[in-house]
Amino acid sequence: MAGERIVVSTADPKQATHAPSRPIAYGAWSSLAHGFTMTIQSAQAVAHGMHRKDSPQDIVIFVVIGVTLLALLPAKQPSPAGAHISEPRLAER
Repeated sequence: MAGERIVVSTADPKQATHAPSRPIAYGAWSSLAHGFTMTIQSAQAVAHGMHRKDSPQDIVIFVVIGVTLLALLPAKQPSPAGAHISEPRLAER
């Protein structure tokens, strides 16, 4: 489902149901999560006397990509003064 939304928002941002910056944020956070996961797996492999085929440079590349994408996110726009925040709608059973 998330992949479909990313494709829709990049293909036609006007039809997207969410902010156009969300695909960038998704890419950034998924890159950071992947780099973190690779770090944990590499540390566990070393602790067990094994060596993974990925290198530390691979981990750094994913972190750099994630940080770069986060830096490219547009700044949040302040909401207009006096804007009403609606109550959350709960699903009825």
